[in-house]
Amino acid sequence: IWIQRSFQDNNNNNNVNNTTNLLEVAEEIHRMRRHHANVPVLLEERRTICRLQNSIQALAKVHCIITPDRIEKVYEASKKYDHIGEMIKPSVISEITDCCRT
Repeated sequence: IWIQRSFQDNNNNNNVNNTTNLLEVAEEIHRMRRHHANVPVLLEERRTICRLQNSIQALAKVHCIITPDRIEKVYEASKKYDHIGEMIKPSVISEITDCCRT
């Protein structure tokens, strides 16, 4: 599973949608990806990505089917833990995934 911050919404998306030449589309997508890669990931974005990753790992550890709905439920249940690293403790995994195992 690849997790990253979302692309910034800008006018370049309209250029891709309005372009019919495949080479132009590929070049525009390449420019968007290059720009995205050069923009630093903020600390809060890193925390969100880490919490999301830990939510997915928690579901996997308890052998739950991983769906967007379940990821969101575990993510929300994990918010009471300020330190994201606590999410991977067995007792915490059991608690935050309880909403998906009932």
